[in-house]
Amino acid sequence: MATQNKKNSNKKISNKKKNNAENFGLEDIIAQNSNAEKTFESLLVRSYDMEEELMKCQTAADQGYSVATKKYEEISINLLKAEHKLKKAEEDQNQLAHIQATTLISKQEKEIQNIRDYINEIRKNIDVLHERQKEFSIAVFGRKMSGKSTLMEILTHGNGSTIGKSVPRTASDIRSYYWKGLKITDLPSLDFFQDSEANKIGMDAAKSADVVLFLMTNEPPQAEEAQCLAQLKNLGKPVLTIINVQKDLNFKKPNLALKELQKTFNDDETDKVVDQLKELLKGYNHDWKDFKHVVTHLSAAYYAQFAGSYADEIFQASRFSEVEEFILEKIKADGEFLRTKNFIDSIAVPMNEIILKLFEHSGLSLQESKVWRDKYREIAEWRKNFWENAQIKIQKLYSELQQNLKYEIPHFAQVNYNNENVKEEWNKYISQFGYVERYQELLKEISKDCDEQYKKFSVEFTKELKLAFNGRTQTDIKLEETTPWEQYAAIILPNLLMLVPGIGWTARVTIFVASSFFSSLFENKEEKVRKAVASLQQQLEESSLDTLAKVNNQARDILNKQILGNVDEFTDTLIGYSYMLAQLGEFQSHMAERLLGEYNDLNETLFYEAVKYKKAGSIAEMRNTMRIPGEISAVLMEKPTVNDDAVTELLGEKFLTIKLLDSWNDIMRQILGCDFDLNSYPISAKVDGKTYSVTPREEISVTEFKLAQQISPYPIILQ
Repeated sequence: MATQNKKNSNKKISNKKKNNAENFGLEDIIAQNSNAEKTFESLLVRSYDMEEELMKCQTAADQGYSVATKKYEEISINLLKAEHKLKKAEEDQNQLAHIQATTLISKQEKEIQNIRDYINEIRKNIDVLHERQKEFSIAVFGRKMSGKSTLMEILTHGNGSTIGKSVPRTASDIRSYYWKGLKITDLPSLDFFQDSEANKIGMDAAKSADVVLFLMTNEPPQAEEAQCLAQLKNLGKPVLTIINVQKDLNFKKPNLALKELQKTFNDDETDKVVDQLKELLKGYNHDWKDFKHVVTHLSAAYYAQFAGSYADEIFQASRFSEVEEFILEKIKADGEFLRTKNFIDSIAVPMNEIILKLFEHSGLSLQESKVWRDKYREIAEWRKNFWENAQIKIQKLYSELQQNLKYEIPHFAQVNYNNENVKEEWNKYISQFGYVERYQELLKEISKDCDEQYKKFSVEFTKELKLAFNGRTQTDIKLEETTPWEQYAAIILPNLLMLVPGIGWTARVTIFVASSFFSSLFENKEEKVRKAVASLQQQLEESSLDTLAKVNNQARDILNKQILGNVDEFTDTLIGYSYMLAQLGEFQSHMAERLLGEYNDLNETLFYEAVKYKKAGSIAEMRNTMRIPGEISAVLMEKPTVNDDAVTELLGEKFLTIKLLDSWNDIMRQILGCDFDLNSYPISAKVDGKTYSVTPREEISVTEFKLAQQISPYPIILQ
């Protein structure tokens, strides 16, 4: 019975192989040689020392984990310092007038918290990466029907059970296969990557992989393929693009299949596919001219396992050996180094994004600071002109009333020189001219003009901020309401009249009395009248002109303190907020600069290990580094002595050594490719402190911008 069961079991296995083989027309071959698949050995099978290499990789992974953990702790300390400084900025903001419910600091606090959450996520990624780095991991990306199942079967030397089986998968359906110490992860098709959560799952899997295989066909590339490839490039991973030529071959006749295969590859056709892909990738800010790719026929590579005497020839003709060579190179030649690089990139990739984001926010703060300062200057200039014109109007009224007084006093004195009620009569007489009321009307007119202009400035400024930053203004401005000009009458009237009762127009006036008997004895009546009139006239002029001068000074005081008081508070707020925005911009750029120092340390570690690993020269004299993970790296050195090509091949990104120039300005011009302006922003009225930004004078590429920002302590603001 047991024997019968064994026979039935063998029969089932044989039928299963036969069914899988029928996909390739292999049933006759398997019938003739049931062990045919074992006669073929790929490069991966023949690599007997792979286990030893993977042990070295594990040791390197432990070292990389140590580097990444230490750098994470240093970044966390810098974030803590940033939070303390924001608290101080919040205290300063709360003391500013005229800005209600401003969200500037709260937005920055939220940004710091987002960065902290991001950094905490990095720590989790480091720990997950450390756990996953026990195997050499390959992540496979590709859209539906691109040949992923066939690729997985080749890499794992499977029996073909998954080929041609289009089984529905969810975004989280990530399948991992293990073979000879390799972990091969099959991601769902790119269709899922239109969903943000699915995209995150896929990219997280790629982060922990040593190598990424990106599978395409010889059909025109799709937009989602370019998008996914660009995201993978940003991770700084070694990415091999595999172009699977999908052309049917007659596998039932191996010799004929071989001849057909040798005619299959049309380099012009595949070059066209590559060019089309590069065109789609142009919008993703990378240098795609020399990205690594292999053209292969996956079905033929899999069929070679069953092709008997034609196995090696068909396998070589399929060009799949180039894929295996790429993987083996990364394991044997670069696997140990890649372990270090993986951990460094787990910090470097997000740090690069954080640094650029902080510099971007710094630039926005400084730009907005300039808008506030420019508006302050505009209003201050208007205020100066308005004040001068108002002073002229007040002075003109004063001169007019003064002349009127000087004209009326002699007439009044001639009639009232011997009037015992001269004070009451003069006050009654002078009131008909409405001196105080005329000042009131003038001040009302001035205050109305000022109030209307103030409101106009407030409305214009709010619009200007929104327009200048396309809604990205750092502040949510709500200006205080001004006092309507009609209400100024209630303020101005008592302030002017308060001088009159206490002093009056005739406070010191007395009736003329002869000083002695002898003076009156020898003076005639006409002389006495003349002296009485002159005395009264003098007293009226002294008292009334003095009163008028005090009313005039009070009017000037009302202009300065009450009418222009709101404007002065507003301009104080504008310049104060300008200073605070500049301080915030300085704080953001300083924080970015501190993180840049940590980033530079990571780069130095990576480049030193890369040069040492490849024995590519000496890099001991590094003065500064720049790196866009997955795209380009550069080192500033006194005497470049590095084999750039060797390091480029190892890193999977362009590597350059650049001769260090004499000054920072010269280096910036070299990286930017043009001259630039250094713009200053005052940060305080009390000290001569300034912060700065860099503005290139010509249009620059995204790559030039990202590289230059890594050697600039100030934000680079593009025109």
